[in-house]
Amino acid sequence: MKHLWHILTLGFVASITLQSATALALAPSSPALTPDWEQVVWFSSEGRDPNGHSVAGYCNGTLIRADLMVTAAHCVAHAWLLRSDEIKMEIGRYRYVTRPDGKVVRVGYAPFLKTPMRGQIHLMASLQNRLQRGGFKTQIPPEEDVAFIAFNQPVELDPAFIFAKLLTVAERSQALARLSTLAPQVTTINLFAEMSTDTKRTARLNNTVNRTSWIESKSSVRVAEGDSGGPLYVTVGKDRFVIAVVKGRGQSIFSNWDAFTVVRTELFPGVKF
Repeated sequence: MKHLWHILTLGFVASITLQSATALALAPSSPALTPDWEQVVWFSSEGRDPNGHSVAGYCNGTLIRADLMVTAAHCVAHAWLLRSDEIKMEIGRYRYVTRPDGKVVRVGYAPFLKTPMRGQIHLMASLQNRLQRGGFKTQIPPEEDVAFIAFNQPVELDPAFIFAKLLTVAERSQALARLSTLAPQVTTINLFAEMSTDTKRTARLNNTVNRTSWIESKSSVRVAEGDSGGPLYVTVGKDRFVIAVVKGRGQSIFSNWDAFTVVRTELFPGVKF
């Protein structure tokens, strides 16, 4: 999904497009194999194409609880405008088989749960106001591109399922201040760009800049089309926390970068954390 806005640079107006890359998903990266990555899910929601036709939008989300998911706002903005409260969610894991010689090999990635979920989409108040004025053509900048979906009923999961954690406001401020030392880690599912046995992938960023409400990355790891909404984690102590979500690829005539929107829970007073 593409977003276009303008900034004044060196005395003239430079056009900047924020979009997903077209390279292989999250490259370079490694498969996310362990159960703690099952909190990253794949979902679709109702949307409209440029001609106004109904079309499903596909994105990543992260389960905070059995009844709460965080994702990118541009993944669900159309559904919010359409007052569509249903998403189709898939939770998956890697599959393995034992060969005749006794060796266990990974053979692919598949959902173990496919379920329609209904719930309320929560966007920042500033974005809601602009969507009400601009409709489907509204452009979503990095500082507003995060959303929560509060499900009407919790998704049925094993009691041992590992949910993601969010930082407090104070913890987030401290983490952003030393972001580069925390080796932030992005994880995504990409059924469009990566159809091999490595569908769910994870990688650490090695070149990030804290822009306060969003994170700029010029790391060797780059996101790709289909990675939107995926979580960016930081590890504080022994715990891993979601600090931001994948926005997409930013590009100007001077440079290009990946953008991640910081999850600022204080801007979602309607969500019970």
